[in-house]
Amino acid sequence: LSLDPQSFATVAELIPHRPGIPIIALLPFADALVRLERKDGLHRLVLRHDDGREIPIAFDEPAYAIELVRGPDYAAKQARIIHQTPAMPPRWIDIDLATGARTVVAEEKPRSFDPARYRVERLEARAPDGETVPITLLSRADMPANTAAPLLLTGYGAYGIASDPVFSLPATVLVDSGFRYAIAHVRGGSEKGRRWFLEGRRFKKRNSMTDFIACAHHLRTIGRAAPGKIVSDGLSAGGLLVGGALDLEPQLWAGVIAQVP
Repeated sequence: LSLDPQSFATVAELIPHRPGIPIIALLPFADALVRLERKDGLHRLVLRHDDGREIPIAFDEPAYAIELVRGPDYAAKQARIIHQTPAMPPRWIDIDLATGARTVVAEEKPRSFDPARYRVERLEARAPDGETVPITLLSRADMPANTAAPLLLTGYGAYGIASDPVFSLPATVLVDSGFRYAIAHVRGGSEKGRRWFLEGRRFKKRNSMTDFIACAHHLRTIGRAAPGKIVSDGLSAGGLLVGGALDLEPQLWAGVIAQVP
């Protein structure tokens, strides 16, 4: 079978290219096209109808992660997603394709766990070159915002893989012990699109480390992290990240957990 590339043509452009807003997944239904994209570093769900009308599905949480559940029937009237935050375990939610109405159909409920005990914040640090770097921060809800607590700061920043703010039971246990837990969404990932990836690789890899350091300084400056009590944590490429940050500013860290760097 031979396919001539000249025989293919674009019939219509449904969604033009928008710098910094990558489309992550598409699910077609008879009633709507479901689009999962990322804007300003966060997932966004959009229902697009035949007439071009779009319904964005908004969530109130400052930081969250969404996954489309694949495999539904084309004629289905609902699309199913998995929604979670650093303070809330995964929930399976059906989205009405006509109206965008949401129905929770299942959820994980760890024994004695209460999401109301935690507070999630979305912050931004200023990198040395002026770029703004997103931070997801998890704290106890009863800890005053201006409390300078011990901090575990984690990051990855490689291969265009985004560090999505998913639920982590160990992170909540750490927070229960008096820490704050933060994710630095540094360059090298895809939180802000392909440019975010390209500016944190090869000869620009240093940006990943300086972004990470900027996040630590910002959390200390605004009183969320206690000076001398910031621990960094990274796995694989994240281990490289925290190792590089250690080399650049060794006095900043109380400890470094560099797993298989």
